[in-house]
Parts: sequence; structure tokens; C-alpha cells
Amino acid sequence: MQSDGAMSFWLIVFFLLGASSSSESKSFPKATLAKPPIDDVQLTVAHRGTPAYADDDIFVSLKTRADALTESLNPSWVNYSDPKLLWNPQDIPYFIDPSLANYTNIIYTSLSEFTQVSCLRFRELYSSESHSWPKDYLYFNNSEGCASFIGRQGGAQLISLQAEKCTADGAGKVMHLILHSLGFGHEHNRPDRESAIRIHWQNVNETKRQYLIKYNGTDAATYNESYDYDSLMHGSNTLFTTNSSLMTITARNDSSLPLGNRDHPSAADIRRLNARYSCSSTTEAPTSSGCDPTASAPTCYGETRPTLADPTDCTKYYVCQGSEPIRMPCPEGLYYNPLIFVCDWPWATICCSETRRRGGTVTSSTIK
Repeated sequence: MQSDGAMSFWLIVFFLLGASSSSESKSFPKATLAKPPIDDVQLTVAHRGTPAYADDDIFVSLKTRADALTESLNPSWVNYSDPKLLWNPQDIPYFIDPSLANYTNIIYTSLSEFTQVSCLRFRELYSSESHSWPKDYLYFNNSEGCASFIGRQGGAQLISLQAEKCTADGAGKVMHLILHSLGFGHEHNRPDRESAIRIHWQNVNETKRQYLIKYNGTDAATYNESYDYDSLMHGSNTLFTTNSSLMTITARNDSSLPLGNRDHPSAADIRRLNARYSCSSTTEAPTSSGCDPTASAPTCYGETRPTLADPTDCTKYYVCQGSEPIRMPCPEGLYYNPLIFVCDWPWATICCSETRRRGGTVTSSTIK
């Protein structure tokens, strides 16, 4: 039988451990986080306290994880067509953690890609107004790895952006994760993929094979779109490969066809997004009002600036090659911004005699 002194000692130990655990938990975001499973080798965790993964870049919620453990970890248990996963398309709040202060532009660019082609509208939240924040919002944080949840999960919904890793190739990976948070899974997991692609299982890393299991037919949300090799949500030809020279996914009709992209949403991605959120039509970019269609091209005088504005069209710009101006188009939906010499989202640019701002248009004369 233990002495009173020994009993007191163990009570103190348990109290300190409990206090330590409580203190640690407060350092994590307010999102619903799943603790690591005890004996589950297929759901991995980046580090203690983060969500478990349903895919290489998809977090799984507590409820979904519980369902997964009874469904043999087949990704079909993530019901991508569930209407409960939808956000209000006219008001999707988001907060950018200060840890991503140097990467806000790439997040803005990514969000702008979707507002340009859909009815979706995103609303930024600020720390100074935290007392009036909504219950549910997207939470961009400089966490380990690149991952997000599928659809609206409730609370502060983490989009993990390990900045140097997730933005190394531009905004594509960020847009990919945003589409996950809007309710979209991976194109290469579609239930009808067998007619479109081949999975070369012998080249797939054994620890990643579960991520290439097909979704089932009832849960996959294809919106009657045919298989899209160019989707922002499609993995590359060497996804989960054991060797970068070995392909893991190839198109059946052309094994050399590059799969997926990390530049912009494909046409099918945009149609699916609009279908999912019942957008009656896409949002068009503003016209080039204020421009002079008869104006001449700018003159190059050994310009040190990389680009020059097109006085006739906000969506075009010029590159000087010696004394010759070469006209170039901005990516679809963007305007040339002469203040920073790059193509930019319309509400942030000066276009001829006007500057567009969120919520309307003001003349450039009002800018301080």
C-alpha cells in the first residue's frame, strides 16, 4: 500500500502533466483539430496537435476521421457533394495570420482568381475587429506542410501554408488548397478515371498508395464534367513517385501528356465551381473605360523598366526590346498595374484615367 507521501508525489506529477498539456493546446489555432490516432499507420500527422491527413494535402476532421476508421480509409468517405460543406458564396470570411505577412499578395492573387470567374466573394478579417468575427472562416497560417480541409467544416478552418514550400512555384498550390476548402477533391481520384488515366502502382511510394484510391460514385462531385487532364486539382505525372524519373499517372490516350497545372483554374474547374455554388453566370472583369483607343504605342528610349502600360487597353502592356515595344496580354482577368510594372487584380490597378478599388471605381485624381 502506497504511503501518503508517495500518493501526494504522483498527484503533483499528474497535475503538472495536465497543466502542461492544457498550456500547449492553447497555442494551436481555433480550428477543430484531430489528435493523432494511436495505432493508425495510414493517417499521418505532421506534428503533435495538428489535424490528421485524409490525403497528402487534405486534413480530416474529427467526425470524418471517425467515419474513416470504419470505412477502411477509402477516400470515398469524404462526401464532396455534401451541401453542408458549402460556404455562403457572397461572404466567405478569411483571416491571414501575421506569420504570412510577407505572402499576403500571393493569397490575394489566389482569391482573386476565383472572384474573377465566379459569384464567390471573400471578406478579409482583421485582428482589430476580432470581437465581431463570424464563427466560421478560413484561417491562412504559416504551418507545417501545405494542406486544407474539404469544404466548410466550422470554426477557424486551417489552410496550412508552409510559406517557402507552398509558394515556391507561384500561386497555384495556394489556389489548389482554396479549392479544397471550397469543397473540391482531387481529379485523379474520380470514380470514372479508369477510362482516362493509368495508375502505375509499381512506381508509387508504398506509404502514399492510399492517397490514390478512387472516390466512390455517390460522393464524388463531377457536375457532369468529363475527365479534366488540365485541372488545378489533378496531380502531376510523377505524383507520389519513388523516383522522379518514373511516372505514376499517365493519360491512356497519350502517355506523354502533361497532367494537371498549377497556374490557373481550368475551364472545367471554373464550370464546376459555378455549378457547386449555383452561380448564374461568371463575373467578368471591368472594361477598359477611360482608355483612348486611338493612342499610339509607348516609345522605348532604352527603358530600364521591364514593362510599359498600353494606353489603349488595361489588359495589355508593352515590353521594350531595344527600341521596339512588343505588345503582350495579361493573364485572363488581370489588369496591368503601372505602379508595380506587373499584371495585377483589377481593383488594385490604375487603368488609364481610373483606379479600381474594392467596392467601386474612383478617379485617379482622388488618390493621395
